Amino acid sequence: MKVTVVGANSAFSVGKYKDAVSTEKLQELLPDLIKDLTKKKASPAVIDKELESLISSNKEYLYTSAWQSNFLIEFDQKNIRGDDSPFRLMIDFGSDVRHALCGIGLDFKDIDAYYVSHPHDDHIGGVEGLALKTFFNPYFTKNKVKWLDGSDIIEKITYKAAKGQLYKVPKSAKPLMYGHKDILKKLWHAAEPGLLTLQQVREVGLETYFNTKVMVENEPLIFKDGKKTWHAYIVLSMHVVSGDSTMPSYGLIFETDDKIVFFPTDTQFMVPPQLRGHYMKSDIIFHDTETSPFPSGVHTRLEELKTLPADVKKKMILYHYDATNKPENKDDGFYDIAVCGSTYEF
Repeated sequence: MKVTVVGANSAFSVGKYKDAVSTEKLQELLPDLIKDLTKKKASPAVIDKELESLISSNKEYLYTSAWQSNFLIEFDQKNIRGDDSPFRLMIDFGSDVRHALCGIGLDFKDIDAYYVSHPHDDHIGGVEGLALKTFFNPYFTKNKVKWLDGSDIIEKITYKAAKGQLYKVPKSAKPLMYGHKDILKKLWHAAEPGLLTLQQVREVGLETYFNTKVMVENEPLIFKDGKKTWHAYIVLSMHVVSGDSTMPSYGLIFETDDKIVFFPTDTQFMVPPQLRGHYMKSDIIFHDTETSPFPSGVHTRLEELKTLPADVKKKMILYHYDATNKPENKDDGFYDIAVCGSTYEF
């Protein structure tokens, strides 16, 4: 089981732009400039001026990313797409997920399955893009290629409708979507304005785009990983409480014979208290960590995590921090501070 941190920052973090010149452009321009300046026996002042001019006329923006907190998990088992790559599961898919995936060399076409923890934008905001890009991709799975048989998907739908047949994309032609039943309903409620209308399709729902799988307590997803078998259970944590209304965030805990890896997802500190039991039994915990100057009340603050026993802190990989205030972990005793692109193998 390989975990890649697709993004490690809080919902509204913003990266930094800087002026930069690409190495390719410098390799193209510097030799002639050096040759010319050497020939002229230019003074240091002239060299500085020429370099400044070269940079000014060729500068581009360099963006240091600060992607929202989503994870990629890979298992050494057969995928649904039909190639030789691992089975790939995303935990959440925020609004900048397409850029974050590009940063690790992947695209929606490379992902088999998605898990949705709760319906905030930094966890579901990419749903419209991933749904449409996989829906209209005729090569998403080998079974989809076979089903389409050379037609594009709208042509196939139109032909079926003309014949009075019920339109239905085979499950084997769609990515998997896992989640608690209430969260899947809320996911569609959020996605509906952008996904409800499809050319020639009268009845559209979440199942049009995804092979949906409702997760329930004590009924795990099962993943093979070489000789190992991982069982993934859904775990309730509490994200937002407002009067008599709540927004739970459902985490995942992955268990195999010799390792337990826990993703509580967005959660308040020790809410519900039963989370403590999961913390104690887990070997690794990926934990959200709020470091913004003003507490939101809906995330665990770094200061709260520091109060945990040392034997719990040493299991924790921290993420979901503000891009301008990354934890340092010098003497705090945490396992690690995740950054975009960090990988962990279990």
